[in-house]
Amino acid sequence: MLEHPLKLIDIISDRLLLVILNYFSKSNLKKLQNDTANAAKVQTKVLMDILKLQKDTDYGKRYKFSEIKSVKDFRKAHPISTYQDYQDIINNIANTGKFNQLVAEPIILFQETSGTTGKGKLIPRTKRLFSAFQKVIQAVVGLTESYYLNKNGNTNNCRGLTLSNAQPLKLTPSGIPRGAGSSGGIKQSKFIQTIIRLKYTSPPSVFLIS
Repeated sequence: MLEHPLKLIDIISDRLLLVILNYFSKSNLKKLQNDTANAAKVQTKVLMDILKLQKDTDYGKRYKFSEIKSVKDFRKAHPISTYQDYQDIINNIANTGKFNQLVAEPIILFQETSGTTGKGKLIPRTKRLFSAFQKVIQAVVGLTESYYLNKNGNTNNCRGLTLSNAQPLKLTPSGIPRGAGSSGGIKQSKFIQTIIRLKYTSPPSVFLIS
């Protein structure tokens, strides 16, 4: 007798979650569209915010981030760089866990690249970076649904197909998780798991293989 009320509650809960997700998807899509129309201004602000946040790290002190006040200052102070310029620092963080060498926040995941152009690389991911990534995902969902809505009139039964590397996460010598950025992020975020459950064809459990 209790089975049906519980299912009804689940349905209501999911519908409410969909309303909330749709709101944030549309909101982040609108922000992305507005930012695109003011790309230079937005990019400058992003750069200044990064420099302000990272100014007290070892890397920030080396290049005097606290003294940089413009894009021109940054170009003058910081050389063009590639992954190789950061590799020793990243490897040291992976071994010691001392993240302040490069970033101001703890690293929650070292995202491993596939190594298409050489040996795989470790890309540090912080909570702040992951939050930005989530907003991009929401904007992409909003963009996809707005296109589908224009073509079909509603998105109530609209689901996407996502392909992701579902390899288990490993740990660096200092205990920081490392693995694929897609499935690694899914494993670490209940919010992303909820989006997948409600918006995509594959169940979240597919990405939680360990």
